[in-house]
Amino acid sequence: VSNQLKNFLALSINYVTNEIIVALKDILRKYPEFINEFKPFFGRECLSQTTQASGRAAYIWILGRFGEQVDDAPYILEKIIEEEQEVGATHLQSPLVTACTQLFFKRAPEMKEILALLYKHVLKTSTDADLRQKVVFYFRLLK
Repeated sequence: VSNQLKNFLALSINYVTNEIIVALKDILRKYPEFINEFKPFFGRECLSQTTQASGRAAYIWILGRFGEQVDDAPYILEKIIEEEQEVGATHLQSPLVTACTQLFFKRAPEMKEILALLYKHVLKTSTDADLRQKVVFYFRLLK
């Protein structure tokens, strides 16, 4: 199964990559040891190929959960945050907050400024009261 998924990812077709990333999220949740087989696919190229919200959310989750093993994870998350700010999208803010906070505990020096930028942006722009409370709670815990 993993070989077939890698073959599909190697096709570099946006809609295929989106669906494979969503499936990989569920597979890696159950079998985290498979991350080593898919690490090469979670670079910046994968970001440009995940265009749907479900694919992006799954990719964000993977980077948050396995970010210590993906070399560019903090910088990929930073790029996603910047892209979301540019278009004014809010549908990925909750997964971003969770993933960035998880990754902060694994790679704090790289995530410190990124996390501050995200928290500030969410508090300024989000209309979701639960998300705002979550960010304030995390901020107070990390203070």
